[in-house]
Amino acid sequence: MPKISASTVAEHRHAQHSALLAAAEQILLEHGVDAVTPGKVTSAAGLGRSTFYEYFPSRDDILVALARVAFEQWNAELQSATDAAPAGADRLRVYVEKTLAMTADGRHHLATALRDVDLSPKGREDIAALHDALAKPIMELMASLPFPTSPLSPMFVRGALGSGMTLVNHGVPAAQVASQLTPFILGGLEK
Repeated sequence: MPKISASTVAEHRHAQHSALLAAAEQILLEHGVDAVTPGKVTSAAGLGRSTFYEYFPSRDDILVALARVAFEQWNAELQSATDAAPAGADRLRVYVEKTLAMTADGRHHLATALRDVDLSPKGREDIAALHDALAKPIMELMASLPFPTSPLSPMFVRGALGSGMTLVNHGVPAAQVASQLTPFILGGLEK
């Protein structure tokens, strides 16, 4: 039986899984998605190559897992920030500001790197489902506004926010984008 490096097998397996994900993320961000291979990931994690397949049946699976973790962390941080704000326009303002600040500090780089990856059909479906889940918090924000909005409003907000994120990724300060984007969104929603 192989030695484990934790007090329980479950802790050992969690540590190995986390090490593989961390190594894959580092490789992806430093060298690009094509560099994420089972051999490079396990080498960077200090694990044997066969360990990769104990946790991830394929390269696609680790890329989808990376995306899932990134989306979960992104959503949790946004949820925490918006929950602390009063419902309505303030909550939407916080959502925009936090999204742009997180983009500025680099947390969107992983999602950007995974955007154009050639994945299996199932991998593409999994990533698309994660992107679609981003609409839910925006729909909840729309429901908290003190005026009615169109059923299409969440998509318009996502589009405007995506444009703001692009500006931030191209070097425009997040605070500057937020100061103009929030009134733009709210003004459009109130009409």
